[in-house]
Amino acid sequence: MKRHHCFSHQCPGEPDLLTRVKTTGYITSTLDRWLIGEDLFWSRGSHATPRSAVRSWMHSRGHRRVIMHARFKEMGVGLVWGTPRHPHADGGIYTADFGFRRG
Repeated sequence: MKRHHCFSHQCPGEPDLLTRVKTTGYITSTLDRWLIGEDLFWSRGSHATPRSAVRSWMHSRGHRRVIMHARFKEMGVGLVWGTPRHPHADGGIYTADFGFRRG
């Protein structure tokens, strides 16, 4: 997102969430069932904190639904300093990916 100046679950020229997750080996052809979800957040200055990201997600019906989904058992979090529009700005881009798999 930072490199492409894009804030989206799929930026132009980049693979979609499912393809990105498959490249990690998390989802394989041997699984009977799986489910994935993703929340994104970015902000600048003093608002670019983990606390601000989680607070924002929890106050958004759709993002909260992903976080609280009863089937999700695993989570990964990513952080890149900068913003989608200004790569060297005082800010941060957060990604939280959630998953469930059964083999």
